[in-house]
Amino acid sequence: MRPLGVESLMMTYLLSDYPVLARLAAGRTTATRLDVRACRRLYALATAADLGAMGPEERGLYDSLAASEPVPGSGGPIAALQAQVRADGFRRMADEKAFMDDLSGEPDMVPGPFRVKCLLCGDVAESWHRDCPAPAKARIGVASCACGNVSADSMGFLGYGRILSRQPDSFEVLDLT
Repeated sequence: MRPLGVESLMMTYLLSDYPVLARLAAGRTTATRLDVRACRRLYALATAADLGAMGPEERGLYDSLAASEPVPGSGGPIAALQAQVRADGFRRMADEKAFMDDLSGEPDMVPGPFRVKCLLCGDVAESWHRDCPAPAKARIGVASCACGNVSADSMGFLGYGRILSRQPDSFEVLDLT
């Protein structure tokens, strides 16, 4: 994780620039601008549908907050987001770091996207890991299909990732090797 600089902690974000954040804040605050800590706490309430509804600019803010270390005392929101994702059927391997370290030493493990096709809408969710070189318009982090049934999250290597699906057996992993 990247630590947040002092400048980032003092920045505020205008709610009207971030529609999903504004919807999450509605009824919880009357503020029109929020600091990093408040944004992180509200984004912890986001669902998979919220993530799919984010535009590129808002998704960039969301990803930067998720990829940075929380402010001391605010570890709860990230943990809450992780708990929500797990509750929605998104599983993280207990030994994921060791698994990734092992894979990174394999000669046939190349950086690349993770692609999953939704069998309901036919759309492909293509996710790129934040540490991989990606095309200009690539989705960094969790990507969803058009109908929101399937979300994919790249683990950094071509064809490796995690899948969140609302309906069982409604997706297929596209083989990229």
